[in-house]
Amino acid sequence: MRSFTYASGADGVQVSVEPGSLAIGKPNLVSTTRFTALTWLPKSLFLQFHRVANIYFLFIAIIVCMPFSTKRWQSKVFPYILVLAWTALKDLYEDAQRRKDDRLENARTCRRFNMKLKTFEQIAWGLVKPGD
Repeated sequence: MRSFTYASGADGVQVSVEPGSLAIGKPNLVSTTRFTALTWLPKSLFLQFHRVANIYFLFIAIIVCMPFSTKRWQSKVFPYILVLAWTALKDLYEDAQRRKDDRLENARTCRRFNMKLKTFEQIAWGLVKPGD
């Protein structure tokens, strides 16, 4: 296999590059998001019910809805639903921030060696593939 050596005049760095046979892989995209539009509410509720307090208040809300309860069910169920909805909206907001940060990270530029031109070229970080 042939290798190419590129010497940068400005910083004096020498780079030995072998042609990448792995350049057919997946792009180097960063994705730290948890949800999609379809999975946001189910996943958010699933994650919320991993907390013992939410399960406890669910049982309280169910018990209050029974006919033998002396409390009004609206006084327990509505605040509980509001807390779950607020947390789900907070999760959605945080995920949107992560998605924005991922886009910024994937759009950063880096230098990739072009084997045909034997020079480095600027490309988006998300477009780098194994072997580039």
